[in-house]
Amino acid sequence: MNNKPTIYIYPSIWDKILTYSRLTYEKYRTEVGGMSPVIRHGDKWIITDAHILKQETTGTETQLDKQELANYMAKVSSDNIKMVEDNSLMFLWWHTHPNFGATMSGTDWSTINDYSKNGDGMALVINNDGEYELILSIKSPFKLDLNCELKKYYETESFEDLDKEIDTLVTATRYSYTPRNFNRLNGSQTSFFYDEEKVTEKKEAKYTDNEMVDIATYQLDNALDDYANGIMTDDGIIDFIKQMNSNCLEYDFSFRVPKKQDIKHITNAYELIEGVEGYATV
Repeated sequence: MNNKPTIYIYPSIWDKILTYSRLTYEKYRTEVGGMSPVIRHGDKWIITDAHILKQETTGTETQLDKQELANYMAKVSSDNIKMVEDNSLMFLWWHTHPNFGATMSGTDWSTINDYSKNGDGMALVINNDGEYELILSIKSPFKLDLNCELKKYYETESFEDLDKEIDTLVTATRYSYTPRNFNRLNGSQTSFFYDEEKVTEKKEAKYTDNEMVDIATYQLDNALDDYANGIMTDDGIIDFIKQMNSNCLEYDFSFRVPKKQDIKHITNAYELIEGVEGYATV
């Protein structure tokens, strides 16, 4: 049973931090570090943004400019004064171990201890494979460091008012979508561009390569989310990709089938796609 506290992160911010890590390593072969606000939303703490600050880096260490750090924390606190008063704002110090293990070093723990003297806070280390360690440091009523689980947060409840806006502003050409087996992969019942009552009759609609790329990557991203949440197994993901490739034979792309030990490092479908210009597998 997992008894770790759960901290949430917007998917785009997870991708942003991972991109900072990979690009900095590609350019300089060094670590990189930054800061993030962590906002309490109901009973959840959510990492809502990520920024890098002026810093000096090496292959094993990153030092944020102290004045830049003070300016950043002052500005975020000033912009969110109500959250500060309600104890609904914390700061996350994050940094990367781009090409080795995502665990805090002795130097990292020294930084965490100094950092937490100012109050509760968080520290995250991440590597280029998407592995991480997340620490929540609590100052009072006594000093405590907790290893936390990080989950992506999809704020669907905030989208309730968008339905009317879509009806008002969007005009869509509707057509049926009944690809072979796509809607029954792994027991799912997903279909695209389909409405039984309003659909335009086109029984054998032909999709362009771009349309099928969108459809297939959406399906695979959903499967990867199921894997991350323990719903799908290693073998299930591999079988899913093989079936996906079979369904896409008539199109000019496919998905690389990863080895079992590599699946946990895959964050999205575009890391596996082959034959699409602008996307390279890793």
